Amino acid sequence: MPVFTFARAVPHALLLAVMASSVAHAGSGEASARTVSYADLNLAAPNGVAALYQRVYYAASNVCAPLDGRELGRHIRFRQCVDAAVAKAVSDVGQEPLTTYHAVKTQGKPAAAVRTASR
Repeated sequence: MPVFTFARAVPHALLLAVMASSVAHAGSGEASARTVSYADLNLAAPNGVAALYQRVYYAASNVCAPLDGRELGRHIRFRQCVDAAVAKAVSDVGQEPLTTYHAVKTQGKPAAAVRTASR
């Protein structure tokens, strides 16, 4: 089962690290990590939130890539890894607009309903 670790390395940056115990990364079993910076983004603006979410998703996809494969089981583990990594990063950022955006992306709630509920 993958183990996920996130820590704020510096303000406005996330360190995304995933240790996949079931897959040895580069044959060594070492964790893979990516730093996601968002100092240049305005999280009060929808396009800033979307840009951060895209950065986090891309980083999670790269960190979890050793789990991916053509076999269904490997691909399912990859999807679970990415989903958990993104959810943890969103939680670590702790900004309501990003949390709402993530809820829309993962739970399929219409954007208007999410905006109304958050008021």
